[in-house]
Amino acid sequence: MMIRRCPLCKSQESSKEILPEVEVTDSTLASHWSGFLTEKIFFPYHRCACGFLFCPHYLDDKVITQLYGSMTDNEHSGNPKLEQATKAGYAKQFLNYSKRQHFKSILELGADNGTLARILNESVIIDQYHCVEPNQEVHDQLRLIPNVVIHETLEQALKAGKKFDAVLAVHVMDHIPNFDLIMTKLRDAMCEGSVFYCVVHNEKSLLAKIFRRRWPAYCLQHPHLFNHVTRPKILDKKYYTSLKIYRTQNYFSFGYLFEHLCLALFKKTFVFPEMFNVRVALGNIALIGVRKND
Repeated sequence: MMIRRCPLCKSQESSKEILPEVEVTDSTLASHWSGFLTEKIFFPYHRCACGFLFCPHYLDDKVITQLYGSMTDNEHSGNPKLEQATKAGYAKQFLNYSKRQHFKSILELGADNGTLARILNESVIIDQYHCVEPNQEVHDQLRLIPNVVIHETLEQALKAGKKFDAVLAVHVMDHIPNFDLIMTKLRDAMCEGSVFYCVVHNEKSLLAKIFRRRWPAYCLQHPHLFNHVTRPKILDKKYYTSLKIYRTQNYFSFGYLFEHLCLALFKKTFVFPEMFNVRVALGNIALIGVRKND
């Protein structure tokens, strides 16, 4: 376990804001690390004076690596086709903003099963697609992507000193305890004009206010959460320009969405047929910026 300062302003002062229903123990950590469960177990979230919501007490890097090393993929849309539709929306935002048809090298953090990578490879020319994915269970799926280079850690991806045309991080920055240090490394690995695109949860969203501590994004995998005010601070204006913030949309089967609604509100697990598909804005937000010249 480690004690953290605020990742944004480095202050040690914060106040408790979101408390779990059940405290984290060694016996519940692994069993509650992933998935949607009846019990809400997470580390207490504190609010810093700068407005950032984070967990002052969190896991050390060794434990985090072990927990991420063997998981099922991160598909949370009801079925693969709907997951692809959601990722296609991310790809469209990124490509419309970048306006490029050819990338020499793209780096994606948390590539998961490679859905976004496959969509981009089918849309534009990419000479090399670098995937950072610690979960070895999905590496066989990633190897099917054209021109893919797989790395288990960001350090491996940056070891060769390669410069990237674009960096993508979909629901990754919520997971990295020392994301401020990671952003410095990524900035150094991007060439002038490179595009950075990331998607995170919004802890000030309507759903977060309705569900309170039952909100699904309050979980063990998230050592902090962003909002519209703290989110832009990921991309320092000193190093990035043309910053844009977008709302994102997700696709679900109605049955899948209703199952998780019942779980969050009533702590009951029901099984519903898929019925029909819906497109909803969950409050997630995307941020895009262009790397300035040093």
